[in-house]
Order: sequence, then C-alpha cells, then structure tokens
Amino acid sequence: MITKPIIRKFLTECSLAPEGERNMLRNISVLFSWAVDHHYLAENPCAGIKVKEKANEEPVRILSVGEARHLLQSASTTLSWSLKTGKDRIETITVYPGELIPWLTVGMFAGLRPEEAKRLEWQDIDFRRKHIDLPARKAKGRKRRIIPMEPNLIEWLMPYRPASGEGKIVQNFRWKFQAFAKAVNCSPWPKDCLRHSYGSYHLAKFENSGKTAEYMGHRSAQMLYDRYREVIKEPAHIETYWRLVPESQDPAKVGESRV
Repeated sequence: MITKPIIRKFLTECSLAPEGERNMLRNISVLFSWAVDHHYLAENPCAGIKVKEKANEEPVRILSVGEARHLLQSASTTLSWSLKTGKDRIETITVYPGELIPWLTVGMFAGLRPEEAKRLEWQDIDFRRKHIDLPARKAKGRKRRIIPMEPNLIEWLMPYRPASGEGKIVQNFRWKFQAFAKAVNCSPWPKDCLRHSYGSYHLAKFENSGKTAEYMGHRSAQMLYDRYREVIKEPAHIETYWRLVPESQDPAKVGESRV
C-alpha cells in the first residue's frame, strides 16, 4: 500500500536538509529492497524518487593573521572553562600551556585535517628530515602523505616533543578542545578553519597549486581552488603568517613575528 507519493510526502514532512533527506531515503530504500528480495513486494517504491540537490556550501573560513596569533597566544597560557560533561554533571576543564599547541599548529601550518591531527603521533614527525610522514591508516582516503614542515612549525613543535619521541601529539582532546574554544570565544568552531588557512596561505606563498593540493591530500588542484582556497590580498599578511613563532628570548631571531 506504500507508494512513491506517500514516501515523498513523508520525506517532505521530515523537513531535512538535502543530505539528511538523501540519507533517510537510502535507509528506507534498504528496507524495501529487503522486502523485494524476500518476495513481500514486487518493486521498491523508493525507486525513481528524486532528492533536491545539496545546498551551496558556505564560503570557506580562514584565519586572519590576528586570529591565528590570538589562538596561539591563548593556547600558550592556562585556560579554564566550565562544561556540561554529563546529564547532571558540570566540570571545570583546565587547558594547560601547550596541550593543544601541537594539534593547532599541524593544522594551521601543515594542513592536516582535525581527525588526522588527533591521530598523529610524535614518531610520525621527522624533525631531522623536516617533514610529517602521515601513514595511510591515519589519513583520510587511506593514502600516505609526506608534508614538508616550515621553520615556524618546527619551532612550535620542538618544545613539546617528548623525550621518548613517541605517543600522540594531543591527549584527552574532546573536553580540552571544547573548553579552549569557549574560552577564546570561538564556539562554534569554524569548520576546518586551520586547514583552510594552511591551503590559502601556502598557495599564496609558494604559488604552486599542485604541491599545495598534494600536501593537503587532494586528488587534484581543482579541488583546492573549488573548496579550500581563499585569496589573500595583502602580501604582508602572507609573510607574517609563516613567521608566527613562539615567544623567545633569543635576540638573534630578529624580523620574526613573535606570538
């Protein structure tokens, strides 16, 4: 008795976004496919139902130099924020200096995806050869990537490298990240803003879309232009971004943008 118009009406009444409507239709179709396979139905009533196209995505969000500096400065201090960590449980989460610095900087200056950065281990970072060797099992798409490290990224990571050179670069991420985002007034966190910033500033500096796409794990440079690239209009901002380094008392390091 269930027909295409009935299913179409149901989907409309669910008031879902295009992706959610597509997922719902797929789930329902699986049920009716089972019914057809077991001879309860002659045909799947979901066949031929069209779902509206996915809405246009919002423009990518990249960090200004000031915003990048603010995040790095904040992550270099002690921050606390009260979060609801259970049904009736509120805890004060403290983020100590440097706990999120490695995660932030491999996204900001190496273009790792947030989940890739969470899976990254210190043994994946080759300080001698100055690159990150992201194994296929930790990368989206299951494809190994070797990403050169810029000098400022090395400066950010070196102080936090454990003596053993092993272990994940970030621990207890979930609550610490939420507390950090709230404390720096950046909640909700702009999706993939660290990675988007890397793509835009890297392309602006090196003007090599093929290499930028390769380091980010894109199949082609076109995807970089279509989805992740934002034009940096001020040349000075490009240089400043790649010279953001930790506070240092070394007077020999002049001309760098100390955070």
